[in-house]
Amino acid sequence: MIASVNCLILGEASKNNFNVVIGEVYTNDDKIDVTFDQFTISNFKELLFRREKVKKAVQDSDSMDLYKVKLSLLSLKDKIYTMDEIEDLSTMMESMLEFKEYFNNGDKKPKPRCLHIFIVPTIVAPLLEKALHLTILKRNWNELSQNHHMTEVNIRDVEKYQKQTLGQFYRKALPYDTKVDKMNLAMFGQMLEKAPMINNNKTLLDLIENDIGETNYYNVVAMVGRSGAGKTAIIVDLAKQHFIVYCQRDSVQALKDNDIRLKQRAGERVELEFLTRLLFLQLLFKIKPNLTPEQFFCEQMNGGAKTIENLVGTLRKYHVTTIRDMLSYVQRYLTKHIYDQRQGLVIALDKAHIAAKYILAEKLISPSILSENLKNQIEVLSSTLNHMNNLQEKYQRSFFTPLCATLSDMHATLVVLGTSLSLSDADQVSSAVDKKTNFQKIINFPKLNEQDVDNLLKYAIDLSECVIPPNKRRKLTGWPHFSSSVIGKLNDSDMHTKQDLFISAVDLAIDQVKNDLKKIVQNLLADKALNTARLLGHMVLAYKLYNGKISFAHISEADFVNNALCNLSKDSDDVHLIMDEPLVIEVVEEELKSINVDPEFLVYLDQFN
Repeated sequence: MIASVNCLILGEASKNNFNVVIGEVYTNDDKIDVTFDQFTISNFKELLFRREKVKKAVQDSDSMDLYKVKLSLLSLKDKIYTMDEIEDLSTMMESMLEFKEYFNNGDKKPKPRCLHIFIVPTIVAPLLEKALHLTILKRNWNELSQNHHMTEVNIRDVEKYQKQTLGQFYRKALPYDTKVDKMNLAMFGQMLEKAPMINNNKTLLDLIENDIGETNYYNVVAMVGRSGAGKTAIIVDLAKQHFIVYCQRDSVQALKDNDIRLKQRAGERVELEFLTRLLFLQLLFKIKPNLTPEQFFCEQMNGGAKTIENLVGTLRKYHVTTIRDMLSYVQRYLTKHIYDQRQGLVIALDKAHIAAKYILAEKLISPSILSENLKNQIEVLSSTLNHMNNLQEKYQRSFFTPLCATLSDMHATLVVLGTSLSLSDADQVSSAVDKKTNFQKIINFPKLNEQDVDNLLKYAIDLSECVIPPNKRRKLTGWPHFSSSVIGKLNDSDMHTKQDLFISAVDLAIDQVKNDLKKIVQNLLADKALNTARLLGHMVLAYKLYNGKISFAHISEADFVNNALCNLSKDSDDVHLIMDEPLVIEVVEEELKSINVDPEFLVYLDQFN
């Protein structure tokens, strides 16, 4: 025996150290004998990799760094070192150097009862024993709880700010955002308690409450609606009752292998991100045991982002198995804690269209192709390639697919939403998630009629001495945010009457809504492939000729109009749909004229004006 060294894999407890003996001759994996004088650190890594516990922690013998230390085993008791700590205490052992440069049986003899070498995996992070997970988590909570300070909103400060802002129009405290000086205009539509329904007349709240206490079959919900429909407002409103985790990628065989790797890596990253948010929730429970869902939601918007970022940095060094074990533990703890209070745990994936359209776009494969048995996968995949040997567009997927697949398995209700989220995106959610989940689509959002517009404004603000002219009230019908925009435009002044100030706010709100609609219509008309001009012209004529009663050749056209522009409701005849949003029609008509879509059509249209 030339040297005897004690080794420890980074992330494991000192009791898991093991001894390695180096003799005068070493036989490498190529069956070549190497004398101690020629025995390198690279040879030593090869020797280490023959140990089963090392194989579980690293990918291969080249996927580890070794650090020489001299730490008493007694001082290591119950301590788990981090990479930052050992870098200050150690010397990295270079693979090309001989082992004798660091240890020998003479002047560099390893000191007894000491740890001599830290093994640091470089490709696969350290795989921890399950018994240590709770210790690691508690250590992270203790460190972070000392640095994180909750930002709480005092309702008295909200009232004070809103009284100063609204002046004589102040009636009661209106929905506020994550901070005192921000009113949540998106929430005003919720004041009339109009909730969107799925086909069986259940609301999102019903679905979440059905999931309380569930262990296997969780709901996955896709909310598809244009900007202003009230998607985010629903999430904010739910956060008053339930805990919302708010979250704002060759050859045929190579194509398949690449798809598997990308989805696996994407899924692992999603698991890490979700774990950090659950840990953040548990951290807040530690700081404030009586934490409310609304406080948790606000805290994610305020100081929570930095703490979550720090958690990601701390946990990303751990092996994926360790992350999953931690996730399982935290999920069990939180679901029991929350369910005992009859509250739900919800994942709200907002702006989901970004993942669908911009992250790993067209890089992944539809799960429907890969659902075939292994023997048929290559054959089926080959049939989906075009003449350029690329995957046909209808089978192309993005990061959105593994994102939804992973989150649907997180023991929580998953709600996917986004301004540009389409019905085809919603269908991709359905194909991505586990078949044991209950997939639902919410596409029918409530709209306001003239009486609703009146009720909402009078409920929210003091409109004594004020009257809204019928023609202006008519323009505010439709999506709730048309009316709520009025409140954001109020500007108290002693220089004008209350009625004048109110009408000024109404006019400003109408102008803002028109500008927003104008941008939407321009974007729709810019896509020539959709033949949007013909469809929009059809809408205008139906409004002029049949009081908004309209029918479509294809259901996809109705879905397009309903989600891109205005809210369609069923007519009493169950055949036609009713389109009753004059401001939308006004903007569409103006834009069709501006691009001179069809001179004959425009002449015909002018006869109705």
